[in-house]
Formats: sequence, C-alpha cells, structure tokens
Amino acid sequence: GASFGWLPPASGGCAMGGLDRLKSRLKGVFTKEGREAKRWAKRGGGNTLGTREDDARERSERQQQQQQAQGHGQHHNSTNDEPGLPQADHDDSSRPRYNTGFRFDREKWDEHRAEGRYWQWASTLLGSRLIRRTLPPAIFLAALALGIQLFNVVVPEAYAIKGLPLRSFALSTTFVGLLLVFRTNGSYQRFQNGLNSFIECLYANRNLVRQALSWLTPEEALLRDRFLEYSAAWGFCLTYHLLYDKEGDPAEVQKLRNALASVGVRPITIDRIATAHNRPTYVAQTLSLLVSRSSLSEQKKTEMDRVITQLMSTMGQCERLRQHPIPVSYTRLTSYTLLFWSLGLAFAITPPLGWAGVPLILFLSLALLGIEDVGVQIEEPFSYLPLWQMCRANSLELWEMKRQALDIARSQAAWDSELADSMTLWQTTQQGFDSSVAAEDVMPRAPPLYLADAMRRDYGDTTSSSEDDR
Repeated sequence: GASFGWLPPASGGCAMGGLDRLKSRLKGVFTKEGREAKRWAKRGGGNTLGTREDDARERSERQQQQQQAQGHGQHHNSTNDEPGLPQADHDDSSRPRYNTGFRFDREKWDEHRAEGRYWQWASTLLGSRLIRRTLPPAIFLAALALGIQLFNVVVPEAYAIKGLPLRSFALSTTFVGLLLVFRTNGSYQRFQNGLNSFIECLYANRNLVRQALSWLTPEEALLRDRFLEYSAAWGFCLTYHLLYDKEGDPAEVQKLRNALASVGVRPITIDRIATAHNRPTYVAQTLSLLVSRSSLSEQKKTEMDRVITQLMSTMGQCERLRQHPIPVSYTRLTSYTLLFWSLGLAFAITPPLGWAGVPLILFLSLALLGIEDVGVQIEEPFSYLPLWQMCRANSLELWEMKRQALDIARSQAAWDSELADSMTLWQTTQQGFDSSVAAEDVMPRAPPLYLADAMRRDYGDTTSSSEDDR
C-alpha cells in the first residue's frame, strides 16, 4: 500500500490513512466527480489520484478558470457590435420528460469506448432511468417467483407447484425475440429519421443564410440583419413546436423567449414570434417576404425560395413523426406478450431451480422489459434528442458566418486592389514591349540552328549553287 501511495510511508502504513486514500481512489473510479477529475488530469490539470484535499483544490481551480473565462467572454461581447451573443448554455430544464440525449465530442467518444466502461456504467446502474422504469414490473415478477418458492417450501410436496414445461417456452422464445426485434428496429428507424430531418433543417438554414450574406448588396445591410435574425430563431421555433403544444402555458413560452434572447433576437421580434399561432410557419413566411423585397435577380430569388421550401418540407416530416406513432395495437401486443410470457416463465423456472430462480427471473425481466422500454422511448425522438443545444450551436454558427462574410469582403477588396495594380503593371510592360518591337528593323531572320539541322536531316542539304534553289 505504501508503494502505491495508499498508505503514508512515514508512519509505516497507518490503517486509517490507507483506508482514506483507498476510498479516495475508489471514488475516482466509481463516481462522476472522480471521472471528471481524471479527464481534467488528462487535459493537463494535474494529478487526481491524491487525497480529497487535492481533488477539492483542483475543482476550485477549475471553477475559478471557468469564472474567469465567462468574465472574459462577457467583457468581449460587451464591446462587440454584433447582436447579443449568448453567455452560457441553454438551461436543460426546458427539455421535457426523458430527454437525456447529448452531443458527443472527442472526449465523450473516448469515455464511451474506454476499457473501464463496464465498471463506470455499473456504478450508475441504480440511478439509470431505464432501470427505474422497468424495476417495478421486474420486482413484481421476482416477488411472484419468491411466493412460488415459499409456497412449495411450506405446503406438502403433494400440493407443491410442479411448474410449467420449459419446452413450451423454448418454442415461444423465437416468437418473442422476433417481436422485440421488429419493435426496436421500427423505433430506431423513426429515431434516425427524426434526427436526419431535424439536422437537415439546420443545414438548410445555414445554406439560406450563406446565400443571403453572399448575394445581398451592402446597401441592404438592414435587410440582411433581419434575415439573419429570423434564421437564428427558426431552429428554436421548430423545437418548441415539436416539444410543446401550440398554445402552451406561459412558463413554456417564457423558455422560448429566453432561448431567442440568448442568441441575439430583438425583443420586438420575440414578441411577434411568441404571439404567432404556428411559429415555424410564421418565421418561414417572414423569410420569404424578405427575399421578395430584396433587389436580387429572379434566379437567385427562386434558389432561396427553394431552400425555404426545403425547410417547410423537413418540418412536415418532423411533424409526421411527432403526431403519428407506431400503431398502438402493435405496442400493446408487445407489452402484453412480454408481461404474460414473463409470468409463465416464473412458474416454469422457479419450481426446478428453487431459490436461484428468484434472481434469475429478476434479471431476465429487467433485460426483456428494458429492451421493450428503449423501443418505446426512442419511438418519439424529439423528446430524447438535445434539440435546444443543437439549435443554439446552429445560431452561433450563423452569427459566425456573418463575421466570416465581412472578413471575406474586406479580403476581397484587398485582392481587387492588388489585382488592379498588377493589371496596370502588366499593361505598362506590354505597351513598352510593343513599342520596342515596332522600333526594330523587321527583316527575315535565319532559322535557328536546331531547325536548320532538322531541315538538313529531313530534306537533305539545302545548300545549292543555283540562286533559284537557294
């Protein structure tokens, strides 16, 4: 223990000190705070395998750095001419129900593929929402198995429950497996379609802003700003439209207002959007009106209108997934089949296995009901996906595109100036070359030596004593 640092070597290995260090190291493996401290150490934040005081000191240092970064960002944005950029991430409390999805970055992918993921996920097993949802029916089935075993122990052997034949369950296992596979595959297909449709909306929104920033003239700067403002509000309006009712309570509407204000939307625009009946449609109509009032050519207007039509089409796909689930009869059939099949399995396994059948029934019930519950949860993907975070990242990207467009315009002006200077120099050089050619005595010149050698090789010696031949 002292060689690994678990026991203080000066005292020869105090038991209490060793236990404290061992608890600290186990905490670094099996708790969320410990895993975050390890990730901080990988990024160069220091050693996290020390005592609790070391962990507390490192956490306080991280908090101070985060506060300094936020203060720097606020000071930077206060001096920026652009509309108010957000200072902090959107509150996750605006996500309803079981929205536990999150976006993966490189760090999360590394944690997702880590070798110790089994132990890390096992430490959070009891806090899993999936376990909490499927644990009540699993406990009921385990209690049923326990009751069967207690009945067989108490009553005489002649009156004991003999159990159902396992061969019947072996024949029905294929049917239950296919039922679960079809259910989960259908739900995952809907989940994938919902994710693709929503991301397509965001990408089309970026493409629309790119066209506006590239095609609108500098004289239409106000029109360009309004176009960018409504484009930044599009994703949030679509998210609210998919997660809540059209006529939601004031608290839900206030969440939308806060989200729009965090990405630089003006208060008057927020009021107009909040009072609209169908907010995504209102934003799309406003974008179409801005395009029609611009001085663009008909071809460019048609191209931008095509992108707006794509936005409305993908919004319709999201609405179809939100409003029309997998046939309810199929979902109920799957739930009924699993429940009654698990009930019969308790009567088939418990009599021959005895007390060992109780934990086996609990495990099988959690596994089967958990698979079915996952299919039910991802059937409606928008309550699971991190839509607010995705929209916020998209809005920040739109404002960044505006800054990039301004930088490119300045660079283009510099390029045009350099090109004009180079063209002037080329014209001056060309004029001097033409004048020098005109001043020369234009006389027939002898062919170069390599041409003369080629002519002698192909046609023979061109020298002749005759003047005509020459």
